Amino acid sequence: MFVQKCNSTYFADYYEPSTTPKDMQMAVKATYLNPELAHYIEENFSSEDAFLTELNREAAANSIPDICIGGAQGAFLQLFLRSMNARYVLEIGSLAGYSAITMARALPEGGKVICLELNPTFCEFIRRKAIEAGLQTKSKSMKVMLQNFWHPTTRRLRSILFSLMPINLNI
Repeated sequence: MFVQKCNSTYFADYYEPSTTPKDMQMAVKATYLNPELAHYIEENFSSEDAFLTELNREAAANSIPDICIGGAQGAFLQLFLRSMNARYVLEIGSLAGYSAITMARALPEGGKVICLELNPTFCEFIRRKAIEAGLQTKSKSMKVMLQNFWHPTTRRLRSILFSLMPINLNI
């Protein structure tokens, strides 16, 4: 594998640049969005609804850091989870629960998102929002745990085959 650096972004390819046919070469520059295209994508392909917008407002009012995915990223995550028929998602570091709720909405009946968050205030906020979002039912659920992943009581989680494990750390 060949790894190339371009403007602090690394791109990986399986071919050395000198041996790669021109039509098989990977782009070495990111495609950046202009404001008009970004607005179009958010307006037409967003998973953010009134509930998630309000969640962000309440999170800010509760001094929870404003670090979350955007609506278009949420739509992509939902598409990704549905396409792989994901059933279990483990999120390490959930902050306000925006992405956890977004992902839980994409899971099939019986699916589960488990959030590991170290801040007790954030945990309580996420629990409340999960209930408000209707995600504490028999068909779908979100479990919010106030623990470190390596804590002995979370050992049973290690035996579950998770479809996705996003890690969101506010360091």
